[in-house]
Amino acid sequence: ENEESLPHQIYGDCNKAMRDNCREGLNLWREFIWFLDQALLDPRFKGNKAPAAILWRGVKLRFPLDRYAKDKIVTWPSFSSTSTSTAVAKGFGDGVGTRFRLLDCGGAAMDIAKYSKFPEEEEWLLPSNSRFMVKDVVALAPGEHEIVLVSMPRYMPDYVDWGCCCCGGRNTVFHSQYFLLLLAAAFLSGPAGLVWLFVWSVLSLCQAGLADGLADESPEEHMKICVAVQKKTLVVMLLLCLPFGLLCIPLFLVSMRMSRNW
Repeated sequence: ENEESLPHQIYGDCNKAMRDNCREGLNLWREFIWFLDQALLDPRFKGNKAPAAILWRGVKLRFPLDRYAKDKIVTWPSFSSTSTSTAVAKGFGDGVGTRFRLLDCGGAAMDIAKYSKFPEEEEWLLPSNSRFMVKDVVALAPGEHEIVLVSMPRYMPDYVDWGCCCCGGRNTVFHSQYFLLLLAAAFLSGPAGLVWLFVWSVLSLCQAGLADGLADESPEEHMKICVAVQKKTLVVMLLLCLPFGLLCIPLFLVSMRMSRNW
């Protein structure tokens, strides 16, 4: 593949894994998915532009109408490109597919036109697992439909939550790929290290218990709660481990003196 096609290949492979719920592919791309989702939630990347009231998306696929029946709730698992321009959406649909009119989703979408190779497309990117309620289905021409969707709170599946300290217990210390390394470091560092590892383990399991309470929160509130828990956990760990750390200093000095006497 040439250099220009590589980003498209990555984006395509990642989105396919999300649409197909392919666990192997999600394991490969989960860090990319998580960081991109966080970028879409970060207000620093939204700029001062007002949220778009209406977004458009055109695809060359024809979906079964029962999949988008009126009042049905649908989830788009992958990242989805949209535009504020109807003409752009028509171009992607090419007059033979499906055009989506998305209402009230500007708050979740990010204006990425200035990052795009084609800024004239006025692209807005929707985060993974965006949810919508079908408001209407309009026949535009034989084989071509316009589906009107209204934005709803996002669904947060397991693979999105892996990067979060509070979700489903999958990011506790015991699920860390560095657990054995942490365990070895704790033993080598003496009592303070063992106490630190124990405290981290207990608090990490307590954090996992918050998952049910976060299930109905918006992504923004979800992140605020997670960050607050992380800060409190760090403070508690430092307060509990500091005395043991100070205790290790005289023990270390005494052991060094004894070794010299030997």
